[in-house]
Amino acid sequence: MNKKILGIPIEPEKEIMITLIEKERNDVVLDAIVKAGKLNERSRGRAFVINVEKMVGAMHLEQETEKL
Repeated sequence: MNKKILGIPIEPEKEIMITLIEKERNDVVLDAIVKAGKLNERSRGRAFVINVEKMVGAMHLEQETEKL
């Protein structure tokens, strides 16, 4: 049975990276990912942006940011 995430089949030799950032930084971060991963080359991977309206489980990140 093939496992999927967001409807995309996961192949054993593939990696998935999920990055959560502020909306205002989308373009800069996406451009950096495309460049670093050479995603403009054939069969190098995919990158996409999904809006996140709610998230749980990362309160420690907010607390660390407030300390800075």
